[in-house]
Amino acid sequence: MPHVTVRDESGEKAVELRDAVTRFGRASENAVVLAEKECSRQQFQIERFEGGWKLVDLESRNGTRVNGKYVNMHVLKSGDRIEVGKAVIVFDDAGPKPPAMADAPAATAPAPRAVARADRRSGHTTAVDRRREAHDDPRRGRRMLQVLGLAAGVFFALILVLIILAVLAGESPEIRRARGILDNARKLEGADPSRALILYESIQPSGGPFYKEAQARAAALRGRAAPPGRPSADSAEQQAFDALYDLRQKYPNRADDIVRACEEFKAKFPQSTYLNEVEKYLRVARDERAAARRRDVADAMETSKAALQEKDFSTAVLAVNRVYELYKLDIEFKQQIENEYARVVEAGRLHAREQDALAEQQRARGDLQEARRIITQLILALGDGSASEFEDQLKLARAKLDALKP
Repeated sequence: MPHVTVRDESGEKAVELRDAVTRFGRASENAVVLAEKECSRQQFQIERFEGGWKLVDLESRNGTRVNGKYVNMHVLKSGDRIEVGKAVIVFDDAGPKPPAMADAPAATAPAPRAVARADRRSGHTTAVDRRREAHDDPRRGRRMLQVLGLAAGVFFALILVLIILAVLAGESPEIRRARGILDNARKLEGADPSRALILYESIQPSGGPFYKEAQARAAALRGRAAPPGRPSADSAEQQAFDALYDLRQKYPNRADDIVRACEEFKAKFPQSTYLNEVEKYLRVARDERAAARRRDVADAMETSKAALQEKDFSTAVLAVNRVYELYKLDIEFKQQIENEYARVVEAGRLHAREQDALAEQQRARGDLQEARRIITQLILALGDGSASEFEDQLKLARAKLDALKP
């Protein structure tokens, strides 16, 4: 039975892998609870699949190592050493072993099957036939070995492709993004170490094992000797740069604050030896700010579209108004937001006119209950008055509802 040997702060124990999936972690609901402070609540799981057993990291905080390397997915083999902090788990695929071969006398090679071709005149196998049969037997053996070798090559290639696909499918979007940033930063280390440092520092803890490598590389870059002419550690310039650096390190998503701090630093220290780094910080922050604004506007447009489909005009116009107030001076978004605003307001007012006419028809027919239901739904669609664009329509709807009361 395949099993693992677990060594952690609580001691050593052996656990058999009886289930198709066995989960490891610090939380008590896991099948195997690890007594290790660096372990996540759900650290990793070992799964059975057709080819054997594999380890899948559950996006743990500090990552999972197998044989000293951080992994997201790893096909296990006997003796693999899994490490989480100081805890060690050794995998043993203890399946049944084939029985030992008993000593047996060497078997003599079977005589080649000779298809005796009788001589028409004598009735005996001719010498020519015997030479042909002896020559054909090795040929058949070589052809068989070639076919088997080709089949084995195709099989192992297929297994390799499946393993690669499984590894790629197991990566989250955050990990894939971190891997891409890390690759770009490595290429820039020699030519532009400052830019490489910025990229390393932009990788978040959700990047899994790539976050740790990025932190180590960033520390190495920061540890290189500073160029001559840098200010002393207690100067106002150095303190201002340190504050800017800390802001980027601790709050990388606050692009507006970083842009503002970079511009203030440039204005206050126009001759600073840090200007190149500050310019790079500023460029990256502006790019990130633009990307964040595009995402924000796109989310608002999607919210507006969904609200219009639900006839929720108040929610739609409030979503558009929010991004308009934020980005009305940004020429990239101004026209798009104004067009959506006009579309939402016109749709809401048109809906109010249509529903008012429909309610009036029901009142004329004497169906006051249906008329009240139509006006009540209209009031809900126009909101609670927080959207001033529909204030007049909302007042008329409430007045009509009062007039329709029995």
